[in-house]
Amino acid sequence: MPKTGRIETWAEGVQSYLGFLEGTGKSGNTIRNYRSDLSSLDQFLRKQRIHFKNFTETDFRTYSEHLAKFYPESNTRRRKLLTAKSFYDYLLVRKKLRKSPAKFFSPPPRNDYTPYVPSQEEIHQIGEYLKKKSKSLLDTPLSELREDILLRDRALFGILIETGLKVSEVVALHWEQIEGKTLKTKYGVRFPLSDFLVLELEKLEKKFSSFTPYLFWGSNRYGLRTQKLSVRGVELIVARVSEELDLPDLKPRSFRHSAALKWLKEGVSEAEVLNRLNLINTNSLDPYRKLLARGLLLKEEGPIVQS
Repeated sequence: MPKTGRIETWAEGVQSYLGFLEGTGKSGNTIRNYRSDLSSLDQFLRKQRIHFKNFTETDFRTYSEHLAKFYPESNTRRRKLLTAKSFYDYLLVRKKLRKSPAKFFSPPPRNDYTPYVPSQEEIHQIGEYLKKKSKSLLDTPLSELREDILLRDRALFGILIETGLKVSEVVALHWEQIEGKTLKTKYGVRFPLSDFLVLELEKLEKKFSSFTPYLFWGSNRYGLRTQKLSVRGVELIVARVSEELDLPDLKPRSFRHSAALKWLKEGVSEAEVLNRLNLINTNSLDPYRKLLARGLLLKEEGPIVQS
């Protein structure tokens, strides 16, 4: 059991707990979500003037009722309560508390989750948008830099759409992982790439492989950077396209959902879909099974992204 030292203040408790989560391999995004959930608990404790070590089972029920006012019948409320329970269980196991206020806590039922899945028509719309955006910049100042960025972004969207990889996996891709018309992941899965995407990647490699080992480099107002594009950078790129095309639900993860649903519709086995998504639990496919059962299938129309 790792030593955590003295935990007397809320800040020390949170720092120790989040450090533990990081040590278990949780992603940066997941840890940020935990931090946000604990911030909600901290605000409640401050408002009620309760020291976090004096938080009782009665207080925990009051906190649940407090969240219900803001998140009625919501999975967000469930997640925040489970985070609070996990935090106190952590402190209890490490003998920082004598008893957990969440010992007898039963989380509210989880609502069915139906992810937003962009249609092939919407994906084609994204490709057309990038194509027009590229042409409109040809005669503007800094056109070369912007064209470089648009070339990167077209390839970025292509990889997201065709592979269903997590954003953290996409930004970490190196050029040696592209083998002809195939992308090889670090966990051994090979994804065939469309002819269009192969051509876009060839343009990108020819111009930038000697500049950086990463497929997708970052940039700022001063120019290109040799470091990889950040996860936040991808989120901002997708957010801009989402706003321009009035697709408010479009997020980087939406393309992962799109790929999974498309594979299942095409008859790819669930075991293979899990393998491609680097998942183990078959329950992870429940949202896609429900979408298929309801007949909400992707349209077979248009190429993915065309220049």
